[in-house]
Amino acid sequence: MNPHASNPLMFILEADTDRYIKTPAAAVVAVIKAVEGVFAFMWCFRMLDCLREIVVGRQAMAPLDVLCALLPGNLVRLVLPAAALPGGTLLTVLGGAAALCVLAELVCMTAEAVAAVLLRFFDKGAKLFKSTRKWILAACFVLTLCMILSCVPQVMGFVRGGFRVDASLQPLIVCLLVSLLLILRVCYHHAASVVITAVEYELRLGFKETGMERVRLGWFSFLQGLLLLAASAALFVYARAEVRYAAVFLLPAVKFFAVWKAWRVFRRCHR
Repeated sequence: MNPHASNPLMFILEADTDRYIKTPAAAVVAVIKAVEGVFAFMWCFRMLDCLREIVVGRQAMAPLDVLCALLPGNLVRLVLPAAALPGGTLLTVLGGAAALCVLAELVCMTAEAVAAVLLRFFDKGAKLFKSTRKWILAACFVLTLCMILSCVPQVMGFVRGGFRVDASLQPLIVCLLVSLLLILRVCYHHAASVVITAVEYELRLGFKETGMERVRLGWFSFLQGLLLLAASAALFVYARAEVRYAAVFLLPAVKFFAVWKAWRVFRRCHR
């Protein structure tokens, strides 16, 4: 007789991954990630061009310039009409490091698109998903650090030259806001990495992950969804000439809301 068959604790600890993987919310996340993976693959070539310009062409590019290279030019001009960022060796080095981080994220997003589809529809790819989450977290952390450090020369310039409120302050404000958004992304990726690690563990061993640390994936995903939805609405209302770009923010907003819903199901299964 199997001693586990009569032990009620084994039924309590047994993982039922289908309860949170085979859900409509998880399907939405997988499909949108597949779409993002296609664009991430195409953006890899754009980021390679940025790296070539920095390394071979010796072109000065700050971390903010690297991120702006991923967006359509008209959309960038809405945020930074003047785009007067200071140059210098430090910012160029930070820009090169930021480009490498973004390229690493794009490669991982491409691989993760495959992993997400395999995980949702075929119960495969969890190990790949776990790896890409960790690499994206590391790349996003370094990218955030580069962005924060790039604000230092601008702050020092205002301190030495005298603080004044004019158009020259706009690049610094944008850099600081982007830094805050990147910090939020780091928090989200850390929480997502913890959850995916638990999912991989449960699929591999068949038992619930009972030692998972407390995470706030739902809060971080919901907040990012709200911010992206607000950005999409702002483009639709205040920049009708560029309304087609609203989808750039709307699609990931839907994904983050789906992640929030999927997290609620996951958490309910682990109470």
